[in-house]
Amino acid sequence: MNTLLQSSTKQTPPVSARLCLRAIMGLAVLFSLSGNALASWYPPDYILNRTCQSQGAVEVCAINQRYGNYPRLEVTYRGPLQDRSWGRLSAFIKLNGHHGMFKLENMNFADSVTLGRRDFRLCIQPDPLVPDAPPPTGGISWCEYEGQPAGGYGWQADRASSPEEQHVLFYARNSNGLGNAWDIEIAVVDESGNWDSNLGNNYQFRFEP
Repeated sequence: MNTLLQSSTKQTPPVSARLCLRAIMGLAVLFSLSGNALASWYPPDYILNRTCQSQGAVEVCAINQRYGNYPRLEVTYRGPLQDRSWGRLSAFIKLNGHHGMFKLENMNFADSVTLGRRDFRLCIQPDPLVPDAPPPTGGISWCEYEGQPAGGYGWQADRASSPEEQHVLFYARNSNGLGNAWDIEIAVVDESGNWDSNLGNNYQFRFEP
């Protein structure tokens, strides 16, 4: 009899231990669901890695070079050409052998451009059965594409990468989708044809993968 009682005791944890175990398991499930819910609110182009280098008047930032969606290249110029052509500058940008010319946007006393930018915003799919529904609030707008069920949330890209941007970023990733090393050259020109090209050598940068 004593042996059976001892065996039964070993197989059945105390009530307090069982309740504690259930509480721990419940918390683990809760935190797992909370993490998934929070992660779903990140836009598709969320920045997972960003590295910047500067040389002279030029700063270059590699965004999502190693991993993450939508690798981007940000070029910022703060140099002598701004004195006479402020807001009217363009940049020669070369990445891993592919190059193009891009107009710089002036903001906060710097001229810059970001190749590969998409500008995603949160949206909600309208319900065709409720055409007079009031517009969403809180910074959310109606989705302008189909695919989400009515009332479903999604991400709307306000900007598409141009063919020129796609050409320059062609070798941003390798054939397996992993980050390549980035060898970059930059030169800036104003509307009168005056160049800031680092004395003809171009501003040069290298980002390791």
